[in-house]
Amino acid sequence: MQKFSELFYHTSLTILALLLFLPPEDVGSQTVPQKHQTLVRIADELIKENQTQNAFDTLLFGIRQFDSVRSDEALQNLAYTELLNALTYRLSKYDTYGQHVSLKDRLPLLNEIISLTDTQGLDSLLAANTYRLGVTQSLLTNYEEAIDHFEKARFLSMSGNFNDLLLQTSFQLYKEYRDIGDTEKALETLIDLEKKSRELDMPYHIQTSTEALGTFYLNQKDYERSTRYIKEAIRIAEENGFDPYYSLSTLAILYEESDSVKKAMQTYRKAFEMLHTTPVDQEYHNKMARLSINIGIFYASRLQKNDSSMFFFEEALSSAKEINEQNLIAYAYENIAALYSRMGNQEKALEIRLERLPILKEIGDLKLLERAEWNIAGIYVELKDYENAYWHSAWSRYYSDSLLNLNKVQAIAELETAYETEKKEQEITLLSERSKKQQALQTGLIIIGALLLIMVIVAIIALRIKQKANRLINQQKKDLARTNHELNQLSQFKESLTNMIAHDMKNPLNAILGLSHGKFNQEKMTVIHRSGRQMLNMVTNMLDVQKFEEAKMTLNTNVHALKNLVGEAMLPLELLMHAKQIHINHDYDEHLMVKVDADLISRVIGNLLSNAIKFSDTKSTIDIVVKKDQPDMVSVHITDYGNGIKPHQIDHVFDKFWQGGKRDKDFVGSTGLGLTFCKLAVEAHGGKIRATSEYGKSTTFSFSVPLSNLDSIQNVTPRDKETNAATYLILESDTAVLNKYISKLEDVKVFEVGKINQVLKALDKENVKSPWKENLVSAMHAGNQAKFDELVGMLK
Repeated sequence: MQKFSELFYHTSLTILALLLFLPPEDVGSQTVPQKHQTLVRIADELIKENQTQNAFDTLLFGIRQFDSVRSDEALQNLAYTELLNALTYRLSKYDTYGQHVSLKDRLPLLNEIISLTDTQGLDSLLAANTYRLGVTQSLLTNYEEAIDHFEKARFLSMSGNFNDLLLQTSFQLYKEYRDIGDTEKALETLIDLEKKSRELDMPYHIQTSTEALGTFYLNQKDYERSTRYIKEAIRIAEENGFDPYYSLSTLAILYEESDSVKKAMQTYRKAFEMLHTTPVDQEYHNKMARLSINIGIFYASRLQKNDSSMFFFEEALSSAKEINEQNLIAYAYENIAALYSRMGNQEKALEIRLERLPILKEIGDLKLLERAEWNIAGIYVELKDYENAYWHSAWSRYYSDSLLNLNKVQAIAELETAYETEKKEQEITLLSERSKKQQALQTGLIIIGALLLIMVIVAIIALRIKQKANRLINQQKKDLARTNHELNQLSQFKESLTNMIAHDMKNPLNAILGLSHGKFNQEKMTVIHRSGRQMLNMVTNMLDVQKFEEAKMTLNTNVHALKNLVGEAMLPLELLMHAKQIHINHDYDEHLMVKVDADLISRVIGNLLSNAIKFSDTKSTIDIVVKKDQPDMVSVHITDYGNGIKPHQIDHVFDKFWQGGKRDKDFVGSTGLGLTFCKLAVEAHGGKIRATSEYGKSTTFSFSVPLSNLDSIQNVTPRDKETNAATYLILESDTAVLNKYISKLEDVKVFEVGKINQVLKALDKENVKSPWKENLVSAMHAGNQAKFDELVGMLK
């Protein structure tokens, strides 16, 4: 019904537009200007109804009809000009990137109105449409033409005192000079823009020029001046009610480049949240594409989280496609390819880049072309295809040199053709030589066959004579085959282990190496420690699986609040949950106590939650439910509502190194040990773990662990429970000894292992037996500062 109503509405508007151009006696006394104003009103109503294409079609229809009835009358010419200006204005505002009317199709319309307004002396329309023509040429990457039109528009704006347009044009000129690499001219234009904006007291342009200066100095690695200008731009925006999105995005990049990773993450999150409060239009998709690309690069380079990085790159690609912005689409694809390359999947990276290369050439963005060709050449080098590597590197050098002309391109093509011709001739010669060699080889094989026949006869005679020796040889062969089989198994295991180490440890090691340069501060130390801890966790996963399988794992069990274990597991996953807008429902007693190895069970919960988030759809929920199935056991159920697991896969999800459980989602693969570790860790506690799934609807992972006897304390306050927990962890006989070491543990950070070990050695000498000591060791090994501080606080 709704579609029928819309069709009727739009058909009526179209009929009205047709009636406007019937002879005057059919439509009353409407004059030409009245007809033009009516068409503009119709188009605006269509735009309000989100029928942008119909609006542009209506205006284009009117222009064609005006063109057929135009005369030399000044009034008709003026009406036609104003209608054409209405179309070009609305195209630039509502169809910036050419979704409905292509950028190339706009060029003749803009040139026509510029010609008309120049003839009629309409300076304001002439300046405005000259500016629009520059923007269109810029989007088509015709930078030299764009600069020429912007310079003309700036001159016309200065002559007519069109101050707002003057400042807009100056800002566009700065961007064009920046994009062609003329840094000196770009800075000169930008400084003049900022000065002129303050002279005219126009806050919006003051804010944008100040933000642009911050971006400029950021690109020059002048972080001090960049920070000053960007924060000033944010202040101006907030004071005047402007959108500070671009300034926030630039500030996040600044924090990232200056190694303030935590501040960068917080600023990216703020920009992301702010963007989601704005209307979903062309500008929204443009901002979302650029922000998602920056966040994706941040996750890949700084946090080494490839899953999250791929999520944001795909978000960027989706938004760029919504507005048909080819440069952003190309940039998103290039970053996706770079991520695949970083993960070691060179074939996928090469496939994406080769597929996008013709489109990049059509767009004509020299920077993207140079980068893509260079990266393709690098992949071919890794694949030892040096011929293709050479040619792509040659094209990369060509695109990086803007002075190369078409003759040089033709020369490269002719050189390539000559090379291919020479290569074919060499292949023909080589085939001829091979044919001769094969004939000689056949003759030699006949002679060798005869000799082999003689040797076989001699061997048979020798075998009959030495039957005992033959039996011994056969036995030795069996032993050798068994040994070879064992060696092959060992070699396969070594290869899989090497691949895991190379893939999973490369990113945190890069972070450690990158942060180890320059001046050290607390934040750098924290990131280095976190990366080192990440590598340690990977090694621990592999070693723990081996220990569990060989029954050599010793559990360090103590009493812990289940909510604390869940909280520790969720902490590193918060930003990914926020990005996918996932809500986690809790259903369990917050005072529930379990007796487990905190490090192992926290890692189990983290692995299961990470999988649930990965395979959940955006804006979905994850349920965490805890049940007391037995008097001395508690079961934890984690449910996601993604695609689920296929029935034939469910029995294999806990198998070692199994990679088949991706649930039809294009997520990055892992070592294949996560769920195997979970199974072994839970079973070591005497519990059980299992997976159930309804394909296409949901998946639930459930595991059980032992309850603590402290769980029976139900009718006391949370503070009383803390006191009871402290009493359980600290023996009365150890109280006096432990009190002596309060001052040595206060203000100590969990990664200051040397200081902590000194205290632990002293406690061992004084024969301290309290479970508190083992809990302190677990907090140190897990890098859990909050748990460490909580244990030290118990001594007070």
